[in-house]
Amino acid sequence: MFAVLLDASEGWHGLRMNDTLRARLQVLSTDPDSTWEDHDLKGLAA
Repeated sequence: MFAVLLDASEGWHGLRMNDTLRARLQVLSTDPDSTWEDHDLKGLAA
């Protein structure tokens, strides 16, 4: 998965990541099967 993201990111110039996203990516790098609930998206789906 990391290799795919790395390849895809070649065109992501200027992409901004907030602290929450950085923390989530850090967790995924060590535990790809971890669960995560995005409270912002959950509110939009309601």
